[in-house]
Amino acid sequence: MEASLNDAVCNVRQLETINLPDEQPQIEAPPASVTYISNFDTNFEDSKAFITCVSKYLEEADVHKGLNEMLEEGEKYAVMLYTWRSCSRAVPSVKSDDQPNRIEIYEKTVEVLEPEVSKLKSFMHFALSAVDRFCQEVKTLSHPERRKDFISERYLVTLGKFINMFAVLDALKNMKACLNNDYAFFKRADTFLRRGTGDVSMIEESQNLSLFLANQNKITLLLKEGLEHVQGYEDVLADVLNMFVRLFESNMYITPNEKHVLLKVMGFIIFLMDSKDSDVVKMDQKKRINISKIDKIFKQFPVVPLFGDVQIALVTYLKMCPHFEGMREKWSSSSDAAEDKTVVQYNLLGKMDSIREEHMITASNNTRNTEHYKELTNLALRGLRLLSSWTAQVMELYSWKLLHPTDKYANPQCPEKAEEYERATRYNYNSEEKFALVEVIAMIKGLYGLMSRLEPSFSEAIRRSIHDEVQNFIQINLREPLRKAVKSKKAALLKTILLSIRETGGDWTDAQHGRQDPIMKGEKDPNCSNEQCVICSVVQLYMVRTMLESLVSEKGGKKVMRKELEKETVEGIETFLKHSFFFEKLLRFNEVLRDCCDLSQLWFREFYLELTMGSRIQFPIEMSMPWILTSHILEKKNPSMMEYVLYPLDLYNDSAHYAMTVFKKQYLYDEIEAEVNLCFDQFVYKLSEQIFSYYKAQACSLLLDKKFKSELVRMNAEAAAKLGTRSNRYETLLKQRHVQLLGRSINLNKLISQRLNNAMIRSLDCAIGRFESGDICGVVDLENLLEVNRMTHKLLSKCAKLVPFKNMLGEANHSVSAPYGRITLHVFWELNFDFLPNYCYNSSTNRFVPTSYSLVDKLQNSVFNSISSLYSNFVGDVHFACVARLLGYQGIAVIIEELLKVIKSVLQGQLQQYIAELIEGMPKKCGVLEYYHASLEPIMQYSYLRTDVFQGFREIGNTILFCLQLENFLVNDKISVTSATVSINGAIFNCL
Repeated sequence: MEASLNDAVCNVRQLETINLPDEQPQIEAPPASVTYISNFDTNFEDSKAFITCVSKYLEEADVHKGLNEMLEEGEKYAVMLYTWRSCSRAVPSVKSDDQPNRIEIYEKTVEVLEPEVSKLKSFMHFALSAVDRFCQEVKTLSHPERRKDFISERYLVTLGKFINMFAVLDALKNMKACLNNDYAFFKRADTFLRRGTGDVSMIEESQNLSLFLANQNKITLLLKEGLEHVQGYEDVLADVLNMFVRLFESNMYITPNEKHVLLKVMGFIIFLMDSKDSDVVKMDQKKRINISKIDKIFKQFPVVPLFGDVQIALVTYLKMCPHFEGMREKWSSSSDAAEDKTVVQYNLLGKMDSIREEHMITASNNTRNTEHYKELTNLALRGLRLLSSWTAQVMELYSWKLLHPTDKYANPQCPEKAEEYERATRYNYNSEEKFALVEVIAMIKGLYGLMSRLEPSFSEAIRRSIHDEVQNFIQINLREPLRKAVKSKKAALLKTILLSIRETGGDWTDAQHGRQDPIMKGEKDPNCSNEQCVICSVVQLYMVRTMLESLVSEKGGKKVMRKELEKETVEGIETFLKHSFFFEKLLRFNEVLRDCCDLSQLWFREFYLELTMGSRIQFPIEMSMPWILTSHILEKKNPSMMEYVLYPLDLYNDSAHYAMTVFKKQYLYDEIEAEVNLCFDQFVYKLSEQIFSYYKAQACSLLLDKKFKSELVRMNAEAAAKLGTRSNRYETLLKQRHVQLLGRSINLNKLISQRLNNAMIRSLDCAIGRFESGDICGVVDLENLLEVNRMTHKLLSKCAKLVPFKNMLGEANHSVSAPYGRITLHVFWELNFDFLPNYCYNSSTNRFVPTSYSLVDKLQNSVFNSISSLYSNFVGDVHFACVARLLGYQGIAVIIEELLKVIKSVLQGQLQQYIAELIEGMPKKCGVLEYYHASLEPIMQYSYLRTDVFQGFREIGNTILFCLQLENFLVNDKISVTSATVSINGAIFNCL
């Protein structure tokens, strides 16, 4: 096969894009350009296939299917509300009724806002239908006959999720004032265009939507009104509350969101149960609920995340209760002193030792024997729960800080006019808390990377372990209860349920699904089970668990089957139910693992953007938590934390993934990407400057004489410590060649190497410039500076790819194309105009010394030298006066003419292109000061603004000020001469 030269060159260049495995240290989250999730949840679509299950639970599966669909729809509306940005602010408004184009404006307003308003209408209809559906389910469960029967754990958990959905939707609706503003803006335009032509149903719907959006807590009020019409709803809610308390106390949750849902639902149910006709205290007295348990939980976790950056204090739900004042003393978590005591719960510094120990044990306890599937499954579950615990602590601390912003009294560095979000993030964490956050985030991402790499082994072990445990329990543990039920004529119902469990969840070697098993005749035989690497479906687990729950439940309608089982059998079933609670989550190991490490909400700030009422389009990077943590590491230069500097940047990956997969909002991803571009440029710039300064200080220390350093240590240890350099861990960062950020692979080593090359050339240029500004004696200083730069280059070349030092020196010396460089020219200049005519040779010392010029004698010479030294190291009025007197008008004219040429050169050569780009980036319309600040912030972060543009402006400004100072002196001198002339002329006139 023949190929052209261009094709060959293109193929060679494509080789650069291939990521070859290297031995770079792993100091970032695991790279994942392509992610996948294996989802085995069919939402009960296949429930009809399990015809052997009890029909009651098949019907319940259909109910769960409908409820889950409503929960998914509610999640979409929660995302819609949270990510809603005001549309009416961007739409031009009609200024007066006489405006000629007002009809066109109204038409365009309706055209733009109508799709958004239709979403609000759909949300209102969904909220009403969800409230009705929930009340209907509660009404069904609260029926006297149904209350005697068993209610499955899954059913109660689903009802609790519904309650959480109502709480979240109502809180988000209350938060977004722009919803009501946008609809009012649309309604005004739509009403003008229709002018009474709308039908009655449309007008009624519009009024209902206006009331729905305008009234605070509307969904909660509708829910409470609907429940109050259901007799006995308190008992159903009490069952849900007790279930959630039990799950929380038993740590029956994995992800942080599941933990926070349990807490939110507890508080919200207390509010729903407390009404005019129902008192929570009386239910506590009747032991239907346990207030002391719930109060203890609320004291431990008073603040939890609600949604995104919205947080809620659980005591808020209690204070909404009608009977709160009467039961205040029972809720110690609502007292003013309780908040001070619970600060310890959110003190991350006090938990660092235990977190480090858990991380060390889990990271090192990595079994390599794939045959031990049970151990691998337990290790996977332990890892998930640890990751969830650490992530929950980070998010709870973050929520606490958002709810308790600092002020100038708590933090003197906080400006008095700082914004709310700035006080909650930028100034609300001390140095130790920032370092603790970075360390915990690094441990979360590090353990996440380890478990991700082992995901194939974990998944296989989980499937085998769950299959073995389920089959062993069904085929072995339930054999004896089934044998007794077969022999007993009174246990027909128990026999039916046990057979349903066997046929629904059993995996049999024969085609008869175990019907030929001797146990069906009440006979004994050897215990055995089938070992296969297959998975139980979610519906299978639900069916088996629900039927087992019915066996050990205290409620069983007319007949409680728990009494027919032996104590050992009941305990075995309860143990299996406890273990199998996590099976569904473990089967979704990949998805749950990511959820346990999701820290994306540390970036989202929609709630605080809403509080600015449009004055902020987005907050600057100084208020963004990922950049706050990254910048803190760079500023403090702590060697033990330097290797963690890439972990806070991974928070942007979490946020971008969440924006694309959950929020599904392009503008959120664009904002994250824009901030990442800005922050990463700043990160590379600061890191490069630090690395160059560090290695240059190392080179200086190495070139110093050892005897000198040891003597300095003996005489002044403090000065010696300052002279030395503290070892840092930049080598690990310099080895990073494929940093993963927003799906891109970045060669950090290459970027830093480019900046180090530029820094080295600038350093050499500065050294030569320093020599050019002095006399021939500065050649020793020049050689020392060049040796320091040569040693710096040698140290950096071990980790970075730099241009050879000889080439750099030639470029800085301007000797690449010319036969002689700056050093040669300056040496010749000094020899010709200073050394040869002004130096004398001293044969005794073999040195040339400058000739000393004396005014009259040595004393007068020293006096005038002292006077002249007072005017060194600055240029002021005295110098301008001397220049004006020495140059005269003709000389000043020549100087100004040359300076104008310099200004013209700077404007046309250095600034013209930048100024054109800056004009394009300037805001096109007027606004308040904050608007300019927000609009010009990206321009201020432009990397070449300070080095090129500001430097050019400084040269022009210095030129103008120099001319202005000369002009002021000339004017004053001319006035003095004119005054003297007038005085002399007046005296002559008087004499005449």
